[in-house]
This record gives sequence, structure tokens and C-alpha cells, in this order.
Amino acid sequence: MSNTSKELLFGTTSNNITKCYKGMALCPMALRRLYDAKAAEDGKIHCIYKIVDRTNNFEYYGKINTHSFTKFKKYVGSGSLLRFFIKEKGIHNFEQHLVEFFETSCETEIREREIVDADYLKSADTYNMAIGGNNHFKEPKKSFHDKATGRTFVCSSHAIDRILSTWERMDIGQSDEFTNNSHWIKSGTMKKIASKNKVIKLNRLVDEQYEEISAPTHQLLQYLNLGWEVKSPKLWIHKPEQQVYRRGENWRQISSKTKNIMKFVMQGYVPGRPPRYEGAVVDKNFYHRKQKALNKLAKA
Repeated sequence: MSNTSKELLFGTTSNNITKCYKGMALCPMALRRLYDAKAAEDGKIHCIYKIVDRTNNFEYYGKINTHSFTKFKKYVGSGSLLRFFIKEKGIHNFEQHLVEFFETSCETEIREREIVDADYLKSADTYNMAIGGNNHFKEPKKSFHDKATGRTFVCSSHAIDRILSTWERMDIGQSDEFTNNSHWIKSGTMKKIASKNKVIKLNRLVDEQYEEISAPTHQLLQYLNLGWEVKSPKLWIHKPEQQVYRRGENWRQISSKTKNIMKFVMQGYVPGRPPRYEGAVVDKNFYHRKQKALNKLAKA
């Protein structure tokens, strides 16, 4: 056996999940060579992968678009049911197969949607719980929970019957544990804690010297009215209580000049990035898709 073959067949990445390509396990050095060979013109890897559970042959399809080799090496998958069973069974019982590489993130999104469709969710032995691509948050949702641990999950309505018939330990609806703890979200406790802990650096000129403080973000307007200014040249803002956040639509980065901040406040914006703690979905790819469309129009 050649040295190259030995290198491909032995070793795993640092998160202890075996990475495979064309049926061969990759060591870190071989994975690095694959990353360099498959990187697109934008410097990123755009890849469709399949994770296989060795204990029952269940699978999970996902996508990764990244310019970071470290993330490519360590990334396993974001599915909550997948991660639940990885934690329970141990990551050594799973392997990740790098299936297809593309030139753009749009292509990976389209391909994932082709593979993980409604029929796949209804019939496949899979840990996937939602249709592929970035629009799955628009689908009707169903809740189910694990009777043993009380863990509650949310899945697409296409997948719920298959999940309940696959695992006897799963039951429809939210667990008692989840319901009892839901006040953390419903009563706004998490929101209050997050708002209280967020601060922004301000300064102002007094007697030819700058004073600097860290003020609570939700009190920014009071400080601006007292003559303080945001120290950073840019400020993140968003519209509160949105179901989906898309950069450029309802969250953005603006000039931190006081007059400009006031203008956006009058439009309903508040300081800070989109609040994930409220359960909102942040569609990061929207900005890039929009920019790509504008570039095409400019060239036409």
C-alpha cells in the first residue's frame, strides 16, 4: 500500500468524526489537500455532505459554505435531532461523507433542497427534520419530545409522522419540562437579561478631554440626548419582534453619527444585532443573494 493510501485510510479530524470522500476516510493532511483542490473561485468550499449513523444506518444531509478550513474540518451538522443522538451514542458512531462540491452557495442550497424534499422527510431513515435550503422556516412546524429526557424538538409537518413511528420514545407535542420552563421566553425573562447585559461604548468632549463610558444599549437615546456619542464609527441596528431577519431589510449597519441614529430610530429601529434569544431566524444568505442579483442586473 502506498504512503498516500495509508494517509487516506487512517486518522480522523479533531472532533473525532471520520470524514470520508469517495468511500475513503481522510486524515487531516488529506482533508487539507481536498479542501485546497475543491475551493471555488470565491475562496470558499461549497459542499453537500451526508452523515451516517453506523449503529442503524440512519443518514442526515446538510450543506456547508465556508472559507475556513478549521470550520470545514470540525463541522458536523446543525440538526437538533442529529446532535441529540450524537451526544447520546457518541460521535465515534457517526461518519461524514463529503458528497458533492459546487462553485456557489446558491448551488448547494438548490441541491440540498432537491435531496431533502417532502417525500424524503416522509419515508427516509433520516435525522433530517425540515426540507433542505434556507426557506424551511416558512414551513408549518410540529413539536415532539423525547419522553426519557424531556427534550422538545421542532420539525416540519412532513416529518412528524415518520419520526413518531420510528422512535417509540418520541411523543407528539411539548414535554412538561419544556412547558414549565417556557416562561424564560414567553414572559420576556431572557429578553430582559440580554438587554440588561448589552452595553455600548460612548464618549463626549468635556474641557477638551474625552470622557468614555459603557452604557446599556437600551438606554442609548437618553445618553445621545445628553450629548454623548457612539465611539465606534458604525452601529448595528434592527427592527424588534421580527420573525425573520434579513440584512439590508430589517437589520443593518449604519453610520453612528447621532443625527443618523435618530433618523433610523424614528423608523422603528433599535440598537444591536438581530436577537436570536427571541427565537427569530436570521437569514444571513439573503444579503449575498440580493447583492448577486444586483450585480447581474448591472452587467446586463
